[in-house]
Amino acid sequence: MYLETKDGFGAAAGITFDRWMNRYLLRSSSYANWRHDTDDMRWTQTLMFAHAREILRFGRYGSIVRGTDLVRAVGIQALASGESQDHVDTYELSVFAKMPTSRNWLYWHVTPLVRWEREYGWHTDPGIRAGVDILFWDRSDR
Repeated sequence: MYLETKDGFGAAAGITFDRWMNRYLLRSSSYANWRHDTDDMRWTQTLMFAHAREILRFGRYGSIVRGTDLVRAVGIQALASGESQDHVDTYELSVFAKMPTSRNWLYWHVTPLVRWEREYGWHTDPGIRAGVDILFWDRSDR
């Protein structure tokens, strides 16, 4: 439960099921956020399969739902989300890779993806996310 000055009262909850098979991870994550001011529940559901050699150990749940807690990994992820509990607004399918540079605290990542959104008539929207992450948290070999 939370209280924000701008948005008012709300509640958020999430659950993740991880199944590790050596260095392979199968993950299902669900997240919901209800706000009193809009009386809507935004939600996200993901299913991921990855080969992960390192993960981050910190407490932000949103990074687990999106898979950004994986540090040295490659995988595939399917995502569905909605602005209301009644229907899906977005589908996304992505392939991701996150690898270290020559420094152990600097990582690059690239994620080709395809999105389909209700707002745009479910037209196929290909894209790519790319960037560099600087790590300030502890890693854990997996």
